[in-house]
Amino acid sequence: MASVRQGEMGYYLPDEDFGAEQSVFVDFFATYKATLPGLNKMAKLAKAVVIPMFPRYNAKSGKYEMEIHPAMVLGDEPEKSARAMNEEIESFVTPTPEQYVWILQLLRTRKDSEDLYD
Repeated sequence: MASVRQGEMGYYLPDEDFGAEQSVFVDFFATYKATLPGLNKMAKLAKAVVIPMFPRYNAKSGKYEMEIHPAMVLGDEPEKSARAMNEEIESFVTPTPEQYVWILQLLRTRKDSEDLYD
């Protein structure tokens, strides 16, 4: 955080599941996901601009391409910021879902304790 505050770049991988205690449940594609709610707080503390990015492999060129979106506008409400973050992920994943890391079991934590993976 201190380095980002001093002008260095940082990155945040927001889509892992850290359990219900550390998350808010917000929409993700056609379901919901336990989503880390701290992006807005981290950005504020670091005085950082959040710029969503997503790498894709282009099989034709044999190279990776980076899709970059405009800076996010994050409010003070953790749920709204978490949903905005998930919307960015959805927009990146939708064109090429096979390039996303679904293996992370992103939907492991459920409100009703159901298990989608067993």
